[in-house]
This record gives sequence, structure tokens and C-alpha cells, in this order.
Amino acid sequence: MSRLTILVCAPLPPPKGGIATWVEEMMSANSLRNEVKISVFNTASKRKAGVYSNFRKLKDGAGLLLTQSSDFMSRLNASNIDIVHLSSSGGFAHFRDVLFTILAKLKSKKVVLQLHYGVNDKEYKWAPFSKLFLYVLNKLVDLTLTLDGGYVNAKNSKKVLLSINGIKPTEQYVGNQKNKEIVFVGWIIEQKGIFELIDAWNRLSVKNGWKLIIIGPAQEAEKRRLDNEIDLKHTHYLGELSRDEVIGVINNAQVFALPSHTEGFPFAVLEAMERELALLISDAGGMKQLFINDEKPGWQTAVGDVSSLGIRLQEIVEDQSLVLEKARCAHELFLQEFTAEKMLEGLTKHWKSVVEGKEVN
Repeated sequence: MSRLTILVCAPLPPPKGGIATWVEEMMSANSLRNEVKISVFNTASKRKAGVYSNFRKLKDGAGLLLTQSSDFMSRLNASNIDIVHLSSSGGFAHFRDVLFTILAKLKSKKVVLQLHYGVNDKEYKWAPFSKLFLYVLNKLVDLTLTLDGGYVNAKNSKKVLLSINGIKPTEQYVGNQKNKEIVFVGWIIEQKGIFELIDAWNRLSVKNGWKLIIIGPAQEAEKRRLDNEIDLKHTHYLGELSRDEVIGVINNAQVFALPSHTEGFPFAVLEAMERELALLISDAGGMKQLFINDEKPGWQTAVGDVSSLGIRLQEIVEDQSLVLEKARCAHELFLQEFTAEKMLEGLTKHWKSVVEGKEVN
């Protein structure tokens, strides 16, 4: 078989979100292996990254959809494409996914849909009709890939399979004497579990020199709440930092915390594993994959369980050797299973199976 040509439909930066990072890592890995030809159709909106109302999303999306549909058809007509790979964040994006799938099918193109969010998470907020459109998509596309193992189990379909995220190991990182720091990186919103983390942290009477470091953008209401709830002696809010600044903080920490209510498969978690941090994460979305096959790269708690968070935090501050053991496990697991090369291998296998009409487990 000659090299496949894949048209990946995904948002490109700015801003650089999770899907854009996925595109960058995938294309970087492919530039070394050169197994398939990948080009990208940019589906990004032009608005600034942030938290928007459903009405704003619908209004912005409708105007963008008209322009993108015409450009997408021109791309299909001008290129010899084997597979259209739709990368979706869910919600209103599924309106576009359905339209692009129909247009691609009219041109007899194979379509793979990849879901980059925690589809089966209980607290994922379905936008109006998006669940219906996902049902239609699963019928129309040739294969659906998801980061959420719970969704794969729920669907129990040969057309819905599990995928992973991955990043390239960096040569710049060198293990060093790390600080007693637990780092949270993400939007300062309820859905990220940040306030439950702070609540559990504040309840610890003895912290043995450990500090909680919080990084991420916050709206005014959430900023006021942080100011009211954090203990400045043991907690530091650094605000929104550049990627290099975030990596600098992570390099010197020992634990990465993300007790989120709903997730796809966060690249921040992989970056923490690559830099040998133990994990304190919820069982939302694709993060469940990190605790299969008896690997113990840290601690995993149920979504919203403050009591469990408190117990795990207590273990962290009381047992330094356990933290170091789980950090080493996290690093080893990353190198074995979650590099960009591993991610590309899985995607290439799926693409070839779609073209050849074969089943892949």
C-alpha cells in the first residue's frame, strides 16, 4: 500500500489548546517516521480562549461554519485524500463534524472521528442536540476514536475504539533535587476540581514543609474566591504563566494535581509524567487509562471526592519515599506507553484498518 494521505481537521494556534498540541506532537513524530502524509485543515475560531456562554458559542460557530464548509469542499476537490480525520472537542463542534462528514462522504472519502473530551464523564455538559449529533456521527463515520475508556465500554461497538495522547520526550530535562511542591495547572474553574483540592489541602493540620502551587487563568469571581480560600503560608497562586514558565515550575515539583470533573487526556499530565512527577488526579475521561494494568503512577480519586483527596494529600506529605516511588513509575509508564511515537503508531494502525476495511482491537 502506498503512503496514505490524511486530512486532519483541527484547530491550530493561537490559542494553543489540547487538540492543537495533539496535532503538533503527531506531525512532529510523523516527520521522523514519514509513514503517512498529513495535512491540516484549520477549524479554529478567532476568538480569544476562555469560558463562553452556549449562546456565544452558537453565534460564533454559525458564522464560522459557513466559511469553513466552502473552504473544506475546495480542499477535498483539490487534494487526493484517503481519510478525513475529524478532531472534535464535542458540544457545538459536533454540528460542524456532521456537516463535514456528509461533505466528505459525498466525495467518497473515509472519515475517522476523534473525540478529545471525556464523553462518558458524568459532569460533561452536553450542548443542545450535541448528544444527538454524536449518535448520528457514530453511524456515519468509518471509525470513532475516543480517549475515554468508559465510552468505549458503554458503546461496545467495533466502530468505537480507544486512542491515546502522547508527547515527545525532551532531552532538556534532567532530574534534580525537587521541592516539596504539589502543582495544579489549569483553568481556575469549578469543573477542574481546584476548589475541592484547596478545601482538602486546607484541612491538613500538618503539611511537613509541602506547598500547593496553583497556575492558571482566572475570571474575577474565581480570583476573589481564591483570595478568600487559599492559605498564603502553604499555598501560592502564580496566575497565568507562559508554557516555558509552567515547565520550569513543574521541573522543580514532585506531585502534579488535577482532580478535574471532566477531561479528555490532558497533555499537562503527560508533561508531568515525562518530568517525573507523581500524579494526584481524578478518574475523569482518559485519565483512567493511566491506572490500568496495575500501574501506580500516583493516586486516583473519584470526581468530587474531597475526603479521598484529603487522604491522598496526607499520604503525600507523610511519606516522601512513596512519592518518589510513584514519580519513578509515572516516568517509566510515560516512556513505555505515552510518547508521541506510540500515539502515531496507534493512529496509523487505525487509518490503515479503515482503508483496508479491517477490524482493529
